[in-house]
Amino acid sequence: MKTTFLVAATIWVFTLVKINAQTTTSPTSTITVGASVNISGKQRMLTQRMAKAYMYIGMNINTEVANRERNNSIILFEENLKSLMTFTPTDKINLLLLKEETLWKEYKKLITSEVTKDNAKQILETNTTILNACDDVVKAYVEYAGSLKKEVEGVSSAIIADNINTSGRQRMLSQRITFYYAAYVWGVAESATALRLKNLAEFLQQNFSQLITSEVNNTEIDDAIAGVVGDWREIEEKCVKDNCYTFENKGVEVGKMYAFSGTVLSKMDKITALYAKLLE
Repeated sequence: MKTTFLVAATIWVFTLVKINAQTTTSPTSTITVGASVNISGKQRMLTQRMAKAYMYIGMNINTEVANRERNNSIILFEENLKSLMTFTPTDKINLLLLKEETLWKEYKKLITSEVTKDNAKQILETNTTILNACDDVVKAYVEYAGSLKKEVEGVSSAIIADNINTSGRQRMLSQRITFYYAAYVWGVAESATALRLKNLAEFLQQNFSQLITSEVNNTEIDDAIAGVVGDWREIEEKCVKDNCYTFENKGVEVGKMYAFSGTVLSKMDKITALYAKLLE
């Protein structure tokens, strides 16, 4: 009995050492530090994009496109998770990814469920939990990038990683704002959602202000950010004109919001990739 226990314990310790070596050195990884911040940031966005698509399917607006976005977002989320699992340079990152994976399994059940208002309400109640879990992973990768203490043209890897994170967050916010607005218009969300939307819009603007004044930027990045801010102004100015910056009167046409979310996502994705490239 004693011998059996010692053998089992030895195997267990050897397994832990092997797993730790695999997760910290990641010899088969094909992604860079910059890519890890970018991809983990995409996970945040995808949780909101598929939720947005769910709401539009429920409202029977842009149904074909929304269905495709929901299905593609699910596939991309799972493939991104696989990629991130190949680059877990710290135990903290490994554990956070395992948490994200666990929460994803439950969230996926809701996202793929029959489209009803009851299920939509559950998505509203639970989406922030998985979003926060994904955000924790991004922060852990940013922290790791900062610990490398490298510089690119006089700018630290920590600052560049923070820009990748902020830029990537704009992708998520474009989807989250549209998701909550659609839920509000559909009658799934409470009236208090208008205040949440106002806060999200202000956060989006704050991030744009931070990015456009960053010391990391080159001319290509500056021009790209200016372009996407112009797209945001169309929504922002209409809200001010119609007194709906808080979105209380549902004054922005939901189809326009859907188009806005796609445009900002596409442009911010390219900008985030430009920041990530600096850490290659």
